[in-house]
Amino acid sequence: MSPHGKIYSIFLCISKSGAGQLDLLILEANILHEVGGGLRKNHFTLHECLDAIKRICPRRALLIGMNHEFEHHRENHILAEWSCREGIPVQLAHDGLRIFIDL
Repeated sequence: MSPHGKIYSIFLCISKSGAGQLDLLILEANILHEVGGGLRKNHFTLHECLDAIKRICPRRALLIGMNHEFEHHRENHILAEWSCREGIPVQLAHDGLRIFIDL
């Protein structure tokens, strides 16, 4: 089983086609691009996060934990384009971001 196998195994339980749609999904996108032939498997790349978001299909997603490779405005612009294409609002989180959740 891959290190991300546990995450992928819960997709059916929380995906749009499963038990219900998540209002907000928060994922760590620590690495912008995969390097070194995939030896690193303890963090998601941006592409892996977008694949997971597409499969889970939440109403909204935030990405946290970005490393120094991420340029906030550039990546948020790319994410805004992806969001329009896929119909799922996704953005990089930032310090001081407030999230209001109706419990």
